[in-house]
Amino acid sequence: MKNLILLCFIRFTTNFIAAQSINLDWFYEEGETTIKLIADNPEFFDDPIGGIAMTWDFSEALTFSMDTLTEIYLSPDSLTNGVLFPLADIAKTVNGFEFYYEFRDEGIYQIGFDAIQQIIQFSTIGSPVGFVYGLNEPRETLYDLITINNISGDTTAQNDILNISELIGIGTVITPEGKYENCVLQKNSTMSNGFVSSESFNFFKDKFSNQIATFSKTAVTIPNEFTKSFTYQTDIEELLSTVEKNPLFEWKLYSHSNQIHIISNKNYQSVDLMLLNSSGDLLNKFHQNIIRGENVIKVKDNVPLGQFYLLSVIFRNILKLAELPEIIDIIDKIHNRVIQANNFL
Repeated sequence: MKNLILLCFIRFTTNFIAAQSINLDWFYEEGETTIKLIADNPEFFDDPIGGIAMTWDFSEALTFSMDTLTEIYLSPDSLTNGVLFPLADIAKTVNGFEFYYEFRDEGIYQIGFDAIQQIIQFSTIGSPVGFVYGLNEPRETLYDLITINNISGDTTAQNDILNISELIGIGTVITPEGKYENCVLQKNSTMSNGFVSSESFNFFKDKFSNQIATFSKTAVTIPNEFTKSFTYQTDIEELLSTVEKNPLFEWKLYSHSNQIHIISNKNYQSVDLMLLNSSGDLLNKFHQNIIRGENVIKVKDNVPLGQFYLLSVIFRNILKLAELPEIIDIIDKIHNRVIQANNFL
């Protein structure tokens, strides 16, 4: 009887692990969007422990600041620097930063990113995001990177960066948003100059873009001392509803002659604006200061007329969307097309 129970347990465990293996269906797809809240108390949590049938409880994460990460997956051709990464199959924007990825049979690799003031290009195989692998099948990748300063034009290189990626656990993740069963825990470790420079513990459910939570550590100047970060996925509609109840400032928006006019009652620095069509495709991206009074932003002339658009605005890591009218030249009717966006962000 004991042998039968043991055999059933082994078969159940084997099937359970096989069901949670990563495959090509886990890869990113264009049009996917996720919003993640950044916890104010990441130091409260310890490194997640791997294993089968685990429970990882992050329900005590606090987010009073409402800081967020907004991830949008889109075609590399739609971004200005997409031409620098001809091998990229998909791109992702995160609060104004651009990341470029290549799909291969064995997994997804990050081949570079645009950090606004500098561009990072991985000069060899690239930095792995996730492999087609099962539980406890570690993959090691050695790569180099080149950094291009967008202001000075200077170029620097960093060689022999080691990444170790592994699925180390299966179980249930609990966040302030709820309970998520049958998730996998992936650990990524990056080593440079003989020291661990970063570690991330990523919790996925069914695909890489459905990243339920991430606990990460980044090394400071002294080896083996880290700063911690914890983010978790949230529902976009619920988040926008929360932001609308806590407005930061008021806007009025209208457009004509391929221009976006923003009227603000205050000055704001480092605001990210993205113009999206009704399908969620990124058409234009802007990173600039907003002054008190009227701000005029010129958009590309190739933006199709007669369509409706959304303006995504990120200020202090909080996202807000506002519907824009059709971009058509109707100066005499412009006052009839003003969008009253009170409580807009």
